[in-house]
Amino acid sequence: SVWGDVTPATYGLAYGTITCDDIGLDAPLVWGDDQIILNQRGGVYQYPSSAQIGYSGCHLLCSHNDSTLSLLEYVSIGDEFVVTTDYGKYVYVVDSAQARTVTDDDGSVLVDLSDENDRLYMYTCYPFGYYEATSQRYVVRATLKN
Repeated sequence: SVWGDVTPATYGLAYGTITCDDIGLDAPLVWGDDQIILNQRGGVYQYPSSAQIGYSGCHLLCSHNDSTLSLLEYVSIGDEFVVTTDYGKYVYVVDSAQARTVTDDDGSVLVDLSDENDRLYMYTCYPFGYYEATSQRYVVRATLKN
């Protein structure tokens, strides 16, 4: 880990908070992303096959576009996302923000889960304000600040 001993996250429970002053985000970071958890709409949810914060690798985070990550609409390159856990504080700087299309055949177009760099990948449905089924996602990538 980067800052010390990482406490393993428990599925369905928050293991930290994620904030971004630049867009007004302040939400619990929850380990798990099934529909029941996502439909709670009160946090940011982490795909459990991605790396837990505190370990290097791809951290895949999501929420519905009518909840917390709807704020990604206002993100800019250089904005900072801060993840705070009881075992450390991690600051990530946005270096990419763009809409992408997901096909039925290959949802992996969003991110490279084998990315060994310490990065947050945050996504929500797109376009913003559209609440029907869509194959578009807005993806923000932020890299751990040195």
